[in-house]
Amino acid sequence: MRFEKTNDGYLDIHTGLIWKEKDEPGDFKYKKAMKLNSNAWRLPTIKELLAIMDCASYQPATRLSNIKSSLYWSSTPGAMFSDNAWSTDFSGHGDSNKYDRGNKLLVRLVRDTGENDAI
Repeated sequence: MRFEKTNDGYLDIHTGLIWKEKDEPGDFKYKKAMKLNSNAWRLPTIKELLAIMDCASYQPATRLSNIKSSLYWSSTPGAMFSDNAWSTDFSGHGDSNKYDRGNKLLVRLVRDTGENDAI
């Protein structure tokens, strides 16, 4: 089993990251999502979000618990346009793309354990 339940989320045994148990309540524009970063929890990078995607799964395209079939923000800005940032879509079999930072998307926070640098 890839994800193990912890006191405050799910440990991804492949990456050593702990994913918060549930999404943050509500939908967030990118700027507000970035303000959720704290000492422990932070917005994941696009690489980290893609690492939990499982294209063999469907609606949602992951085996991580409590992820909705929806778009989630990453902390990774778009390279060419400052008004875009990367997100992952867990609907269908999964996808990622850049979206305008003014859109409201879901947020799942993550934290490092320092045990693994696989990604």
